[in-house]
Amino acid sequence: IADPLDNCLQRKSLAPQIEGCTAVVEGPAYSAGQKALAYRNRGNARAAAGALAEALADLDAAIRLAPSDGAAFAARGEVRLSRGDHAGAIGDLEQAVRIGPRTASLLVALGHARLVAGDARAALADFDAALAIEPESAVALNNRGLAHRRLGELARAIADYTAAIQLNPVYALAYANRGHAREADQHEQHRGDLEHLQVGEHQLVDVVAGGVHREQLRQPRGVDAQRLAVVQLDRRRSEVREQLLEH
Repeated sequence: IADPLDNCLQRKSLAPQIEGCTAVVEGPAYSAGQKALAYRNRGNARAAAGALAEALADLDAAIRLAPSDGAAFAARGEVRLSRGDHAGAIGDLEQAVRIGPRTASLLVALGHARLVAGDARAALADFDAALAIEPESAVALNNRGLAHRRLGELARAIADYTAAIQLNPVYALAYANRGHAREADQHEQHRGDLEHLQVGEHQLVDVVAGGVHREQLRQPRGVDAQRLAVVQLDRRRSEVREQLLEH
């Protein structure tokens, strides 16, 4: 019979993890520290299963038992963001950063929460800080591109998306974001419809490549997504152009 704590600590299967963590938080033989960890792990597992209210309650309990657990604050911040509590999410993630360790992924999470809340300038500072720690973070670059775009800085947004794609050539979101940013940049320059279509090849490739990269996640290993994008470009060109003209 597996030990409940072992089940609680494993992350391969949610149901055994939740069951193991429940046995720990309800069992008399476990320390306060072990119970705090069990509440945090069960909260994460419940969040992954979509049970956000139950996850929030678990993470509240974890923080009561271990108020210096930065990971619990970070996890609760993510749950609060998913529930639409932007201010609560930002407060928790800021506390997680204060407690430490101050990681790039944590700063990206904080920046994302601020971006969702509408504070692109503060989000940009968080993404800059994340990239100072981890300069080759494609996720941080993509998110900083979003912040630049929200601020109307389209050239910088495109540069960040391009850098993210260079680091991760199958980053579908970065391709899609770059395509939309290029389209917005062309509209901002008030180019004519004909010229827009003629020079729009870049965003067409980005949009199609983004779709192909999403499909590639389900393809056998070794598939060349860029080659697939070229093969499918002609077939999907008219459809994508119609979508671009609708904006």
